[in-house]
Amino acid sequence: MPQRVTSPLRALLSGASVAVVGDLLARTISLILTVLVTRALGPTLYGEYTSVLSSLALIASIIGFGLDTWLLREGGRNPTKLLDYAASVLLTKFIAACCVVLGLLALGNRISISVPFLIGCLGVLADTFLNTGFAALRARQRNSMVALTQFILPALLLMLLLLLQSSARAVLSPLLLIALQSAISWVVVLVLYWRGLHLLDGRRPQINLRVVAFGAWAFVIADLLANIYGQSATLQLRAATGVLEVGLFRPALNILNVTYIMPAIVFSVSLPLLSSPTTSRPNYLRIIRLWVLGALGYGLLVGLLLNFGAPLIMTLVYDPRFAASAPILQVLSPATLFKVSSFACTLVMLSRNRQTLRIALQTIAVLLNVVLGAWVIPSYGLRGAAWITLGTEIVLFLLYAGGALWALKTWKDPITLKQTSTSG
Repeated sequence: MPQRVTSPLRALLSGASVAVVGDLLARTISLILTVLVTRALGPTLYGEYTSVLSSLALIASIIGFGLDTWLLREGGRNPTKLLDYAASVLLTKFIAACCVVLGLLALGNRISISVPFLIGCLGVLADTFLNTGFAALRARQRNSMVALTQFILPALLLMLLLLLQSSARAVLSPLLLIALQSAISWVVVLVLYWRGLHLLDGRRPQINLRVVAFGAWAFVIADLLANIYGQSATLQLRAATGVLEVGLFRPALNILNVTYIMPAIVFSVSLPLLSSPTTSRPNYLRIIRLWVLGALGYGLLVGLLLNFGAPLIMTLVYDPRFAASAPILQVLSPATLFKVSSFACTLVMLSRNRQTLRIALQTIAVLLNVVLGAWVIPSYGLRGAAWITLGTEIVLFLLYAGGALWALKTWKDPITLKQTSTSG
């Protein structure tokens, strides 16, 4: 009996530790890469570069990044169908990408589409294929392979960037950086899938797009909504002010996003485990309690460090040209507490099959974010964008907390019901 109680926790901690260590190394390189790019481009060019990336993030959601969260959950529920689901997800993403390309071509005469954006779209397709591979590997508890691949991707880009900076003829630009990122992503995709072919064990995957369409639509919409409120402040700031303000806002937001890395990794390890029918209710609740306690401790500690250390962080990580970003980081500093707490609430809703409830709550947050942003950001600029970002995280947490409590309250455990009826 004690072994049954501790095994899910041991699986969570061991899987999370491998994923966290590997991904932290990869994210450390990515952070160094981001810092070098930010310093090399300066506030104005970096604002142009990150504005393109914000638009590409929305394209990624349309192609179907949310499908990978569905794959994580279904891989935990039905491991024997994992490879079939993964192949179906890849085909769905390819079809979605073709539709996006046709849509862009149709709108080509009405909107201005830049070359960096078009090249970035190719990179987005590679990244979304990579995420599907990562989701399948995590569902099979192969976190070390995911960590290694995630390490290689930014390492290659960092090496190329250092080589370019050592060359007197090379001039960094948003176009060159996006082209390099896209090319490297495709190289890693080809290597990862070539190495993963042995998982098929000679059999042909059974592709069923109907299962993906009816099972994963809620995850896709949820990811799209999350990207809308995640990128809207940047895009509205760009429209209301200019690329310079974006170049000062995004470095502070990048520092904040670094604090989400570890909770996001543990989330990806936790979701298949909590979705598994073999995880008993006591173990399930024990993991959720650990999540809540960890979110509180981590969020408070990080928030204090960001608030008091913002001036030092911005000047040391970047350079004095970005000193104006320090007050923005101070405004954003409490967001980590609410974001990580929202992760815990999302785990409950997704693992208890309450995706539609999550979408309804997200829709409320997105509407508030877009409407208030359109009113506040043009008037208050940088600080307005920071307050809208923080306010959205607070509202989202309050909504998610209510949704998680409802999901737990309405949880009907079949085992418990069967035992109760038998004893009666």
